[in-house]
Amino acid sequence: MSELVTYVTGTTVPATWLNRAQLREEGLANYVIYQTGGTVYAKALLAGATDPASGADFSTVLNAAITALPATGGKIFIREGSYTVNTAISLVDGLELCGVWGQTKLVSAGMGAGIGILQTTGAIAKGVSIHDLYIQGNRFTSFPTFNGSIDSFGVFISAGLASHVQVYNLWFKNVGNCVWLDGGSQTGNCADWQVHHIIAETVNGVAYIHSKCTLAYNITVDNLIVDTFIDNIVEVAATNGGVVALGGELFGINISNLNGYNAGAGGSGLSIVSVETASTNGNKVHGIQASNIFHHRNRSYAGTNIGVNIQASGAANNDVRDWHISNVHTVNIDTPIKITLPNITIPGGGQIINATLENTFLEGILVANTPSAGANAPVIIENVVVNLNSAANNGIRLNQTTNNCSGHRFRNIKINGISSQTALKHDTGGSFAVSDIRYSGIEYTPGSMTVSIPGSNVILATDFVNNVTQYQQYPNKVKTGTPTDSDFSNPQDGLVVIDNTASKIWARFNTVWKGPSIAHQSYTTTGKTTTVSNAINYTPVASAGTYRMTVYIETTAFTSNTNFSVNLQYKNALGSAISETLPLIREGTASLVIAPVATPERYTTSILFQIDNSATAITLSTIGTFAFTYNMAATLEQLA
Repeated sequence: MSELVTYVTGTTVPATWLNRAQLREEGLANYVIYQTGGTVYAKALLAGATDPASGADFSTVLNAAITALPATGGKIFIREGSYTVNTAISLVDGLELCGVWGQTKLVSAGMGAGIGILQTTGAIAKGVSIHDLYIQGNRFTSFPTFNGSIDSFGVFISAGLASHVQVYNLWFKNVGNCVWLDGGSQTGNCADWQVHHIIAETVNGVAYIHSKCTLAYNITVDNLIVDTFIDNIVEVAATNGGVVALGGELFGINISNLNGYNAGAGGSGLSIVSVETASTNGNKVHGIQASNIFHHRNRSYAGTNIGVNIQASGAANNDVRDWHISNVHTVNIDTPIKITLPNITIPGGGQIINATLENTFLEGILVANTPSAGANAPVIIENVVVNLNSAANNGIRLNQTTNNCSGHRFRNIKINGISSQTALKHDTGGSFAVSDIRYSGIEYTPGSMTVSIPGSNVILATDFVNNVTQYQQYPNKVKTGTPTDSDFSNPQDGLVVIDNTASKIWARFNTVWKGPSIAHQSYTTTGKTTTVSNAINYTPVASAGTYRMTVYIETTAFTSNTNFSVNLQYKNALGSAISETLPLIREGTASLVIAPVATPERYTTSILFQIDNSATAITLSTIGTFAFTYNMAATLEQLA
């Protein structure tokens, strides 16, 4: 170290004067940037180095210090204060540029379109580290109105094959895209990009990761918080940057802890795309792990947006595959989950698990033209709650209007909506088909929402819909009388109906409506020695039906043989009053008996009968003489 500086006055003091606080803050920085009295200084701290010229222009002084670094790079520390950036700061290989968190402020005077406040200009950017800075631009006059096209980027690394790049502990305000990283449209590989612990407010978007090289891999994005934005929190794009033969590829990407509040129209919480229109070999992004994504839309801004967007389109062989996304929470988003992968021909697919989609304005989950049949690239979506706004259309929608849609799995999804909305919808068109779609554990709002799955070209022999039910109550529908398929727009096995006139439950099995018997009344007694009048006394509703009466009698403590039986009274289907003595069958024999023997025995009887719609009481009594003690049980059931 050649000398130390008193930052209040800008004067130097001998190196023998040990300012321990200064050393602790600045460490082994090559240069310390500071300003006092309207002058910006770059002070060399390592032996043998000289101070670049001081001056009133911060950009000139800082760029001079960067240029003065050794070929291997070095560290430049910017002390607390507010510095005006008149021209872009040029980043070079091996540069560590840092300041005091929240107190070192770089304020743009207005960079031109496509220029970053901090940016690379050389062919290669390796070993660049930027941290602990506050970066402010003039992107918006009043959000979301742009101030022309100035301040497009906060940190823009795009000149060459960037590797070993770290961008962290930064605070952005009023810029375009906070951090942009790509391979500079170069042939070759990029690796080891880390973007983490970013705070942003009033910006286009936060982190943009594009390949624009042969291959970019080992990329980490973590802990991003943004308030008021109009584009993506994170965009991952396999792109060739217009170099058709390049075949930009991305893999090995880990994304976590994204928090976006007050999003304007457009963009996504997380966008993973491959959409170049021209490419020799296709641009591919694969091997993506993403978790803990929160995306909130401010509906006062017009337009539409997406929560999680997975898309491959454009050139043949563009590809997005092997993606796993978990713990997604969206609020006020138009389409929280949108997957459009018509070009996929390589096995892989992806999964979204554990999502809460609150106040959805268009459709909760959209899978469109994804993928071509036989590609073995299924989309798996499970453990999701979809809450639809009254303006929304669908809970889950599969669209096949321009390509096949096949092989997908939907599990444990709960959809809350109203009668004008569709829980599950398949759109069909042209010569394409939806096939091999599996639903299980799907629940939707009781008694209101519909399911629209055209049977002609959607539910094939290889498909099944398992346990798709309305939740919170058993019936799908309550009606008067026996249900028929015409009661439903899309009748399926598993539907349940309550007949509120006959108090009967109906279920559809193998295309047939079946009504299990209902026990309307039962009776039991023990130790009786006399007749029982009206042991069963049930008045049915005013509807014809078929009933069954079952009686069981056990005799004990005989003194002599006697005559006894049971009497059933009702009005039959012709409207005639019936009083019928029912014969008893002695258990263990096939004989009908009237006079029991003088030993303990058990007797049963069961009879089917039909009634009219007069609502006449059905009664059962024991009759005859009794010289014994008996126990009795009886049940009246409705069968139809």
